Amino acid sequence: MTPEEPGGARSSGLPCAATTPQARGPRATEAGHRAAGLDSIIGTMPAGVMIFGPDGALVHMNDAAASMLRLAPEERALPPEQIWALLRAERPDGTPLPIEESPAARALRGEAALNVILVMRPHGAALWKLCSATPLRGADGELLGAVATFFDITPLRQAEEQRQDILRAVSHDLRGPLTVIQGQAQRLQRLLGPGLHDERLRHSLSAIIVSARRMNTMIQDLVDSARQEAGELRLNPVPVDVRQFLLDLKERLADVLPVHRLEVQVPEGLPPVAADPDRLERILFNLISNALKYSPPDSQVTVGAARRDAEVVTWVTDQGPGIPCEEQARLFQRYARTEAGRQRGESVGLGLYIARQLVEAHGGRIWVESEPGRGSTFSFTLPIAA
Repeated sequence: MTPEEPGGARSSGLPCAATTPQARGPRATEAGHRAAGLDSIIGTMPAGVMIFGPDGALVHMNDAAASMLRLAPEERALPPEQIWALLRAERPDGTPLPIEESPAARALRGEAALNVILVMRPHGAALWKLCSATPLRGADGELLGAVATFFDITPLRQAEEQRQDILRAVSHDLRGPLTVIQGQAQRLQRLLGPGLHDERLRHSLSAIIVSARRMNTMIQDLVDSARQEAGELRLNPVPVDVRQFLLDLKERLADVLPVHRLEVQVPEGLPPVAADPDRLERILFNLISNALKYSPPDSQVTVGAARRDAEVVTWVTDQGPGIPCEEQARLFQRYARTEAGRQRGESVGLGLYIARQLVEAHGGRIWVESEPGRGSTFSFTLPIAA
């Protein structure tokens, strides 16, 4: 639909339409057909389309635009300034957007305004739009007007808000009780002390602590995965002494992993890396726990590190069954598990995927070297701290 002309007549609204009495002959007819065809195309487009003349007057608005903007029939014929006032457009941060900074106004100044996210509040609604506008120019470069298009992304925004709510529930509401369970089990373990001779009770307490830690890791993997994919994962890098960090981590993991099998082989004097300590612990925990889990219970797992140019390479080597070449290519993908992992059924396949995401967020790389029957070595790099 287009704005009505005086007296209620309707026009195509397109500058190229030939509707005057003087517009006669084959060329005029062809121009009229082209205009009608273009009007039909714009009218059936799912995107909202608005065409402006060089003076900023609204020349054409398709039905999709009026519907997306919640404009009543009588509001469609209003001047652009009044329509903009009805829309009460805002930036995503909530600050008002004056019409002079709207995508269409920018296009009328010769600028291409692409993929601008706006919040519009016509009649009290909150509508999220993805808008673009570009100048319309003639063959000689003369500015003939501007065309603005937009899509309704309100459902996407609502889905994003729901995702955020789920993340908050998972990271807080689920982890809260889990932390209490783990903390109370550890407290009971300390209270009973080394004098506890009931092996079944000791084993039960250890199982509670290990299972709580494993579930907490799975929850954190899910949360970090969603945040990283949404570009919301924030790092707080500081200089980290890799050798001391590994020795301290070995102590911290004593209650949940058989760290007596873990040997740290890192030379002193290694330059510190730039890393977020919490994220680095996640990377190492995922790699070390996998190495201990998938190797014989009496075998040794080695963690080493060495400098290579402007970065430090850290690796975890086990004596497990090794990983077939065809499985290595997808090992760091989301939900990927080896055949051994599928048989054990103890993870959702996010550990190595999260490790890759965290390493790459630090500006590093991660890879695996493995042969069936000869164990595996997982290595990653981190930049040396400036």
